[in-house]
This record gives sequence, structure tokens and C-alpha cells, in this order.
Amino acid sequence: MKASQRSTFKVVFLIQKGKCRADGKAPILARITVNKEMAHFSTKIYISPDRWIPEEYRTKGETKEEKQVNEILLDFYSTIKRKYNDMIFRCM
Repeated sequence: MKASQRSTFKVVFLIQKGKCRADGKAPILARITVNKEMAHFSTKIYISPDRWIPEEYRTKGETKEEKQVNEILLDFYSTIKRKYNDMIFRCM
């Protein structure tokens, strides 16, 4: 990518309702999209689907566990964004 070209970047978190465990919790996946190319990875975090807010990519945050999950997801996002910015900076 040339330095003058703009790159698109987005990170979202999704749950896989079809992969629920016996306790009813679904895995949370991260989807990273850069210039229309997607990659997914597991966060190794599980949440009850009824506690997930898909539009906000987070849990409802009403319990201690949900608040911790939201903090971990924010940490994931921050790390991914920092790595992306480092790569862009090195390409300039």
C-alpha cells in the first residue's frame, strides 16, 4: 500500500449463537477488517446470548462478570488498534 492511500480498519466483536456450550454461553469472536479483508479469532470468552448487545459489540455490563468481559474486549480492541497503527507507521 502506498503512503498516500487510505486504509480502512474496523474491529467488531460477535457471538456465535450456534456454538453455545452446555451452560448456554456462546463464544465471543473478534472480526478485524482491513481494506475489505476479514479475519476472525476467538477471544476465548463466553457470554450468555441474552446478555449481549450486538449493536454495541459488548455485554450489558450489569454484573461484575459482564463488566470484566467488557474491559477485556476493550483491551483486545486497544491492542489490535495499536498493532495496526504500528504496521501503518512502519509502511510510511
